[in-house]
Amino acid sequence: GVGKSVEKSSLKVAVNATPLLSPMTGIGRYLYSLCEQLELMQHVSCAYFYGVRWATDLSAAELPQAANRIVRLATKAIPGSRSLLRGLQQHRFSRGVQTVQPDVYHEPAFTPFRFDGPTVLTVHDVSWVHFPNAHPPERVRYLERVVSKRIGEANQVITDSEYVRSEVVRIFGVDPNRVSAIHLASDPVFRPRTAHETRTVLSPLRLEHG
Repeated sequence: GVGKSVEKSSLKVAVNATPLLSPMTGIGRYLYSLCEQLELMQHVSCAYFYGVRWATDLSAAELPQAANRIVRLATKAIPGSRSLLRGLQQHRFSRGVQTVQPDVYHEPAFTPFRFDGPTVLTVHDVSWVHFPNAHPPERVRYLERVVSKRIGEANQVITDSEYVRSEVVRIFGVDPNRVSAIHLASDPVFRPRTAHETRTVLSPLRLEHG
């Protein structure tokens, strides 16, 4: 329900997979788990944009530590570096879209690239609005300048909770019909364990199961 009708056997989703680049944060883990499930759906195929390149394989790509340091230092030291990097990524994203030709684009991290088609945007929180001091100033300025406009342009907005959904509607004036709260599921690794399974961890600590 986000745009043109698409045959059930051929839904191609473009995904901004930049959050999967190291160091992976909570958004990256959210995205990896989500895409793992999309990969299991026979009528869905995904194309992943890893910052400057496109790929069809889902992976948590490791960046060299030196590259991470350079990006962090540049972001802090060079005025407007975040916008410059974003412009480069937009160029590479748009060029790839011409080849990939996706039916829908999913942005998991607040600020979608410009895309001439249905866009689904995930907003995990609005912490930069309520707690700007907890973010680097340049990030806050960028989010304040970009997020409101992009949220308004998205065909559908996903939030992790009903509270964030209500905040998106209240703060950005988004039509409530375009905002859906889709709660996060736990990874299968989080399950009750037997006494035998916990023994190797608990015994050295002189703890008992339960």
